[in-house]
Amino acid sequence: PESLENFGAGAFRSCSIKEVTIPEKVTIIEDQVFMYCPLQNVYSKAKTPPVCTVEAFMSNNNRDVFAILHVPSGTKELYENADGWMYFPFTTESDNEIYKIVYSVIGNGKIKINNKIYSGNNNIYVEKNSDINFEIIPETGYKISEVYYLINNIGDPIDVSNNVRNGLLTYKSVQNNIYFYFLFEKDDSTGKKCETPTISFVDGKLTFS
Repeated sequence: PESLENFGAGAFRSCSIKEVTIPEKVTIIEDQVFMYCPLQNVYSKAKTPPVCTVEAFMSNNNRDVFAILHVPSGTKELYENADGWMYFPFTTESDNEIYKIVYSVIGNGKIKINNKIYSGNNNIYVEKNSDINFEIIPETGYKISEVYYLINNIGDPIDVSNNVRNGLLTYKSVQNNIYFYFLFEKDDSTGKKCETPTISFVDGKLTFS
């Protein structure tokens, strides 16, 4: 109810809740309220972030939070710097749809996505119609081999290696979840092509060996 002012400890722990709305008058969310719930979206109407810890929303024993946080206009920065709320992977004041950008960096290199450095395998979130700017950075002695992506991780992989210019690649106007794969290989100064991973696409998944 809109008159609710706090959530008691463990109130919905391990429930199969995927979406929750925090009423405007809530000031306290106690520990483990939504712990282990498969939350995808959290909507907070409170203009001041309620007091809570990461354990209120954490999805697993690694203290990860996977839900998207939707907050009132003008409060994004408050939530992003508030204890407990800062652990959400993406916070938005917009009503736009949110899409997931999954990336895999294979080999000796890293990438910048919109000026933030990433490596390994992980994901970020962006709003619909956003542009994504990649800077692809090989380690010393390595170079970019190939770049692929799949839309919603289905269909055939799309090779965009030739679209990379001076290590830069832009994907315009995101409309779906997108899965990117960045491959690096040794840079042989003799011009001889070095061995690169073998790429296969089976049952909707890209694999490298």
